[in-house]
Amino acid sequence: MNMAKKASTAYAQRIADLVNFYHCLLFGAPFRYAYYDDNMPATAIIKGQNQPSETYLPGGGYAQQSVLSDVRPQLCLRAQPNHSGLSGPLVHIALKPDLCLMESTVDSFYSGMSNRFVGMGCLLLIGLACQPKKKSETEAPVAGRTPVAVLSKATYALGDSIPITLTRPASQLSVRWNAQPAPFRQLSGNLLTIKMIAEKVGWQQLIVNGTEPNKGTFSDTLQVELRSNIVPAERGYAVLTTYPHQTGSFTQGLEFHRGELYESTGLNGQSRLMKINRKTGVALKTDSLPNQHFGEGITIVNDKIYQLTWTSGLCFRYNLDFTPDKTFTYHTQGWGLTHRDSTLLLSDGSNKLYFYTPDLKRVGELPVYDDKGPVTNLNELEYVNGYVFANIWQSNRIAQIELATGRVVAYLNMERILPPGIDTKENVLNGIAYEPTENALYVTGKNWPTLVKIRVDGLGKGKPGKSLQ
Repeated sequence: MNMAKKASTAYAQRIADLVNFYHCLLFGAPFRYAYYDDNMPATAIIKGQNQPSETYLPGGGYAQQSVLSDVRPQLCLRAQPNHSGLSGPLVHIALKPDLCLMESTVDSFYSGMSNRFVGMGCLLLIGLACQPKKKSETEAPVAGRTPVAVLSKATYALGDSIPITLTRPASQLSVRWNAQPAPFRQLSGNLLTIKMIAEKVGWQQLIVNGTEPNKGTFSDTLQVELRSNIVPAERGYAVLTTYPHQTGSFTQGLEFHRGELYESTGLNGQSRLMKINRKTGVALKTDSLPNQHFGEGITIVNDKIYQLTWTSGLCFRYNLDFTPDKTFTYHTQGWGLTHRDSTLLLSDGSNKLYFYTPDLKRVGELPVYDDKGPVTNLNELEYVNGYVFANIWQSNRIAQIELATGRVVAYLNMERILPPGIDTKENVLNGIAYEPTENALYVTGKNWPTLVKIRVDGLGKGKPGKSLQ
């Protein structure tokens, strides 16, 4: 296929995708839209409103929560599953990689026919933004535009050597890895290998500097995605005891503090913070959130209870007697919450963990990968001795994440504790709490009748899986 025909086909596909988006916008389809910043290279354009977990990949094909590694579009729409149990996917719009605004529903975007025409105007602007710039066939190329240093692929395993090809002769070469000098070997006149010095998975930056024969200098920036270099183990566990759990509790967070069990539940109008008698399931103390807030994960740091909300962008902090202490804002969705020492760890349904101070100042983030790639839909969290245990939303697995690297070192298959008669696709596994004096995990799910106490093999010791090296 020639370049003109390929560009025409891509543009036609883009128009078709925008028409689908316009149709949903105009007729009030049940999805949400948002400006979203995940610092990822690319995502996708939604292809129809009845595929809440599928995204259309530029260039063809569908994928479940996939991220392309070789494209950085200026506009992308991303479908993200709606974990509230409500109908319809979430749609994220990113006009620039660094733009981040809060999510809102399409219903709040318009009301009545007049505002639908505003929506049409916005769509037209988006369509214009998507049009590729035309280049005159007689336009002279800009000197130095073609990079000297190129990669044959973008994804490698942690610890791999990375080959870099030089498209033109070059001398006085130097390489920096995330701003740090990186050792390399020049195997031939046009081939280098870089010794990886990264210790964490995720997207990394390589900068290659040098001089061309015409004495002109160059600096090429290359993006490299690092996945885990181990195959996750299947972690075993023993069921110790089963306790009752309230079937009206849409569990979003579970936490032990000084031997007492606390729970956060979700759904608008039903979200609560509770102190629970673990043996009977009875709520000893309850505080309800205002109806507009959808409760999410909780954790307790310095005798303060932190409770996330899903899309309100608010974190409520309480004293141990449930009296309000302070309210914070944050700029992503709230899913799971745990802590290491006094650092809060937050998930938002992506493959990232975010680090916050006790005053909700963001201080870092950690992407999470296994040997296949990014592990998305990280939900409820629990920190144990250097590892984070995370529910994977809409699955019956718990991931054990090495906090030092972001690698998934093991998975726990929780199929055998699923309560009979429960639709676990709707009432998903969610809720992990570690009781340190018992060295046990307590696990439950949304609207489950049971709270299950388990002993995990080598809990907190890691026992990493098989190395790929």
